[in-house]
Amino acid sequence: MLAGCSSSGGATDPGTTAPAEPPAPESTSARTAPAKSLDVPDACSVVTAEQANALGADQAPRPNDLHGTAGCNYQAGEAGTNGGWSAFVAADKSQTLQDFSAGMTDVQNVEVAGYPAGQIGTNPTNCILVLDVSDEGSLLIETLSRTGTPNPCDISKQVAEAAVQNLPSA
Repeated sequence: MLAGCSSSGGATDPGTTAPAEPPAPESTSARTAPAKSLDVPDACSVVTAEQANALGADQAPRPNDLHGTAGCNYQAGEAGTNGGWSAFVAADKSQTLQDFSAGMTDVQNVEVAGYPAGQIGTNPTNCILVLDVSDEGSLLIETLSRTGTPNPCDISKQVAEAAVQNLPSA
């Protein structure tokens, strides 16, 4: 029979060990970049006006609700003009990338700013991009390009790269 010894020379009591901490919930994400928080003070703080202007937006950011998700619209050009685009951006707590991709056959897996993402470009004038930035949801960007030039998925990726810089760390 083996007995443990402490520095005081007495036997150790195996019943006095500290309880183990519960394991952290397992993530189903392939994300290797740091997780981001989706708690943002203002929907239009996800992409700053300065960042949007640098991407070509020439309208003031406008809070908006798309399909029940609160976010912000960024726009370049007036409605119906050539070369204009509109991007809706949201820190979306209603779906993860895995939720978005489930059951869809036309999701293209891409990487944006170090984060796994799913992209659907259903035609030359629109693109949906969902980034896996959190186990609690995702970063959603829906872009419409009036003529397909510029490419809406390229705009979505540029907007996403700006947004991940502003999302707080989880």
